[in-house]
Amino acid sequence: MLRGTRLLGGVTTALLVALAACAPVEDDDGVATDPDTEDEAEATEDAADAELDEDATFRYAYTISPGRFDPHLSATPFDLTTLAVTYDRLIHRSLEAEPIPGLAEDWEFVDDDTALELSIREGVTFHDGEPLDADAVAANIERALTVEGSTAAASLGAIDEVTVEDDMTVRLDFDGPGGHIPLALSDRAGMMISPEAFDNEDLDQQPVGAGMYEVVEYRQDDVTVFEPYEDYWDPEAINISRFEIHVMPDEQTRLNAMRDGQIDATFLDHYQWDEAEGQGLNVEGVVTLAHYAMGFNRSTEPFDDVRVRQAINHAIDRDALIEGVLFGHGEPAVQPFPEGHWAHNPDVTDRYPYDPERAQELLEEAGYEEGELEFELINPGLDLHTRTAEAVQAQLEEIGVTADIRTVETVQAPDIFYGQEQGDAVVGPNSGPADPSILIQQGYMPGFFNPGDHVVDEVAELHTAAMEPPTVEERSEAFQPLIEAITEEALAVYLFHDIQPNAWTDRVVGFNLAQGPRQPEFRGVGIRAEE
Repeated sequence: MLRGTRLLGGVTTALLVALAACAPVEDDDGVATDPDTEDEAEATEDAADAELDEDATFRYAYTISPGRFDPHLSATPFDLTTLAVTYDRLIHRSLEAEPIPGLAEDWEFVDDDTALELSIREGVTFHDGEPLDADAVAANIERALTVEGSTAAASLGAIDEVTVEDDMTVRLDFDGPGGHIPLALSDRAGMMISPEAFDNEDLDQQPVGAGMYEVVEYRQDDVTVFEPYEDYWDPEAINISRFEIHVMPDEQTRLNAMRDGQIDATFLDHYQWDEAEGQGLNVEGVVTLAHYAMGFNRSTEPFDDVRVRQAINHAIDRDALIEGVLFGHGEPAVQPFPEGHWAHNPDVTDRYPYDPERAQELLEEAGYEEGELEFELINPGLDLHTRTAEAVQAQLEEIGVTADIRTVETVQAPDIFYGQEQGDAVVGPNSGPADPSILIQQGYMPGFFNPGDHVVDEVAELHTAAMEPPTVEERSEAFQPLIEAITEEALAVYLFHDIQPNAWTDRVVGFNLAQGPRQPEFRGVGIRAEE
């Protein structure tokens, strides 16, 4: 996968990376090709020059254990950090969030873009030794579409038929626009499980993928231990003999553990940035595709009224949130995609300026006098979520709106708000799915992540149009009116894109963030040999 210096949202992250090979991207016809970029060369040289301890253990600290080890049933973005280690994806992503080859060596839209043909990489096997061929890929996509409780089905919904063309070629025929499918296959929907393990009762404790590492020990709320898969198709991506993800919910505990040599890398809370640098640790921040927002149940009062949703948007002082919640490490947001991303619309950045008077006017137009509007706000419970919820609560109080915060366990929040449809709104991070249309599909079209299935017809029509073109360049143009409509309808309160601080010791090489929910990219990570 592509590595190098990243520029997204005005923030540069220069992290050492190991490259397996020159990273392919798509050409204008939607066919995978191999570029030759200066950034890649610089990153490769940095990592290649390091003398690595191949017997080392790399220890990473995270906040929670995975909710599921089954990628087709996983419902929370917090699972991705662990899932991506043991399950490889058909398609990977570049630092610019564009699709590049993974288990599929290349792909091509055919028959006037009504189908996608995937060429599967030869010689790949699952952790149980079974071959990863066209039959296995087809079985995985069928399962992702049909297994009961699938959280991947919505992102693959355009697929009408899956056909095995030959031993290493799979054809996906669409019954609607399918331009988003390559990037959808770079996320959980494209993670490959050994078909022999589909019915394993212990799949959620003993995953069987085709990724870099195999799970050898899993202790919930404590640690997940991995060892390299000896037959992994890209051996240069593995530079260590053991990989551990430790569960440490408290951010100070994580920082202390790294300072004391118990772990090698983690992500920090924003207030710890200066403290970590003062302790001699490497700290960098990056704006990922994740963002913080307040989502509504738009099918019931009070948020079935667009004027109420617009009022809440105007009541939020995003700059104050960034200073108070993120300690200055963030960017204000009124749309889901940050500046620099191909789906970002630069014309809507000033749509909802902080304007309490306008907020009160809109509430009065909707029939709410000052002090009359009260709603329940679900808070997923981690420290940053809680700070955000309390700050939003305080700002809404200034316009006479009461947000009653109900704090729940982080892993239970999706089921409580989306599944059981409890609460009127929820605050927290959105994972920033691999393809922008997945976020639109999940949040604003009928489905699990849209309680009550509230849909705006114009948004639905523009969303369909934005999924039609096969190339990123064409889709970027199609996304502009879609983002315009989403912000005009105030379908959510986008709060900020946080600049997530990540820290690692001097011995770590190849630690890099991917385009996910503050999700590290562990390909090529290694530990320098002791001098």
